[in-house]
Amino acid sequence: MSYKDLSVIMEHLQKPEIIKRNGESLCLFFQAFAATGFCLWTRNDELVRLKREDLELDLRTVTGRPYVTITLTFRKTNKADPTKVNIYEIHPMPHEPHAYCYTKLNAWLKHLERIGRPLLPQDLVFPALDKKGRAKIMEGFAPTRIQSLLDHFTQATALIEGRNGRYTTHCFRRGGAQHRFMFATEKWSLKAVKWWGGWSEDEGAGTIMRYLLDEFVRYESGFGDVLNPERSDSQHSVFMGNADTEPVTQRTINNLQISLQNKARELHQETRRDLTDLGSTVSRIVEMLEQQKQLQQLNSSGPVQSVLESTQQRILQPAHVQSPTLTTVESQEDNSPITPRIPTVKSWKDVVKQWNDGDLSRNLETPLKDWDAIVRKTAPTLYSQRKTIAKEYEYWGRDETRMINCNGGAMNIIGDLLGSIREKVRERKAQIPGLRSRSTTRKGRRSKYEEPEDDEEAEEEEEEEEEGDEEVEEEEGEEEEKEPLTRKRKNRF
Repeated sequence: MSYKDLSVIMEHLQKPEIIKRNGESLCLFFQAFAATGFCLWTRNDELVRLKREDLELDLRTVTGRPYVTITLTFRKTNKADPTKVNIYEIHPMPHEPHAYCYTKLNAWLKHLERIGRPLLPQDLVFPALDKKGRAKIMEGFAPTRIQSLLDHFTQATALIEGRNGRYTTHCFRRGGAQHRFMFATEKWSLKAVKWWGGWSEDEGAGTIMRYLLDEFVRYESGFGDVLNPERSDSQHSVFMGNADTEPVTQRTINNLQISLQNKARELHQETRRDLTDLGSTVSRIVEMLEQQKQLQQLNSSGPVQSVLESTQQRILQPAHVQSPTLTTVESQEDNSPITPRIPTVKSWKDVVKQWNDGDLSRNLETPLKDWDAIVRKTAPTLYSQRKTIAKEYEYWGRDETRMINCNGGAMNIIGDLLGSIREKVRERKAQIPGLRSRSTTRKGRRSKYEEPEDDEEAEEEEEEEEEGDEEVEEEEGEEEEKEPLTRKRKNRF
C-alpha cells in the first residue's frame, strides 16, 4: 500500500456520512491501526497485541520537540526473548500527516477511555469491538476481521480497480517499507530499513530486496503503452523517480504553489496598507469637519474651507504622485488650528491623569490644567467635569483613601462621582459663615480650593457649569451601556 492509497482511506474514514454509517469507534480504530502499521511496518497479528504499557507519550527532546516511543517486543523474528526489543521514536511528520501515527493513536485512546474506562498498563491498545462499537478491553481484535475491514474500505474507495489482487494483512508493513526505501522525500538506507522492519541480523540483503520489489510488482498492471510519450505516468512506471517526459513534475507544482502563496501574501499586505491609508484619510476628514463646526460656533475666522478643499484634493490624488498642490495642502494643514480632543475615561484615576499629565497614548499631549481659554471652549462640559474631579482630589491632599471615604460607592461611576462631589462642595460652602447661596448670587459659588486663575477663567467656568450641571458623562464602558444613568439633579443652589 502506497502512502497515497493510505491517505485515500484515511480521508474516507473522516467523512461524516462514513462515520455515521460505520460508527465512530470503528472509524477511529481503523485509522489508528492503519497509521501505526504503516509507520512501524508491523504485521497485523503483531499490532493487535500492542499494550498500553508499550506506549510512552508526551516526551520531549533536549531542544523541546515533542515525540512518543512505541516498544515492540514479540515480532515474527523474536518470539521468545522479552529483553530483545526495538524502541521506536515517533517524531512529528508534517509532510506526511496520515503516516504520523501519534495523532491517530491519541484520538483513538481518548475515545477508548471515554466509552470505557482509563486504560491500565496491561490493557490492549486495539481491543475487540462489538457490533455497537463498545470495546472488550481484555479481548484482542481478530486479525481475520482486520482483513475483512481492509477489503471493505478498499472497495468503498475503489483503490483496487485496475490492479491485480487485493491488499493483504501485510500491506501496511510492505507499503511502509517500500515508501521509506523508494518514494519518501528522504529515502532510508537498506541498513535502516532492515532495523526498522525488525528483520533478523542474519537476513540477507537479497531477501529483503526481493521482499520489497516483488511485492511492489504484484500490484502493477500492464505496460503495453510504456513507449507512448502521452501516457499518464505514475510512480509505478519508473524506478525511484519521475519520467523526463512528464509534463509537470511534483516539484514544479510545489514551487508554483509556494510562488502563488507568496504573491497572495504580498497582495494581502498591499490591500491592508491601502485600507489603512484610506482609514487615515477618512479620520482626517472627520477631524476637519469637527474643526469647522467648532470654529463656526466660536465665530472665528480660519482657513477651514481651504483645509477641507485641500483634503478632498489629497483624497482624489494618488499617494505616489508628488505635485505642488500636495505641498500647498500640507502647508495649509500645518498652519490650521489643531483642536485636541478629551479622550473617554473608565475611572476617576484616568481623569486625574488627564488633568495633571495628559495621555500621550490617546493623543492628549497637553494636560487639561494647562489648556488656555480658547481651547477650553471646544469642550466646556467635559473640561468642567474633569476639573471638578481633579480639584476634589487635590482638596483631599491627593490622598486616595480620603477621596474614597468621602464619596463611597460613587467612585465607580463618573456621573455618580460628579454628583457626590458637587453635593459635598455645596455642604462645605454652607458651613462657611456669610457665604451667600447660589440661588441668591453666582459670585460665591466657588469653594476655597477652587481659586480661579484669572477673571476670564472665573467668568468662563460660570458658563461651563451652567451647561454641565444638566449632563452626565456617558463614558463608563459596557457596564454603563447596559444600565444608563437616568438621574437628574433637581435641587440647585
